Amino acid sequence: MGLALVLNVDGENIKQANAVVGSVSAVPTQSEKTNRLLEGPRAQVEAQLAEAAEALAEAADPVDDLEGGADYKRHLIGVFLKRAFVKALS
Repeated sequence: MGLALVLNVDGENIKQANAVVGSVSAVPTQSEKTNRLLEGPRAQVEAQLAEAAEALAEAADPVDDLEGGADYKRHLIGVFLKRAFVKALS
């Protein structure tokens, strides 16, 4: 599974975000709701990461395959989104 996260940051404020997840469904997917939840003051965005991951997983609609079950992939979207967020801001 792959997840890409691009953030436009101005100090402690995230002005623009774009998250895309691939390899969990037939096509790479992004979610406008996720992107909106990843914008704003850093502390607010950190508090909304789980909701943003849930919205991205819902948009992607993961499928069961040889790489893992849909529930496992939904979980990984949350894990990878949090990791990407921390790495993008470090």
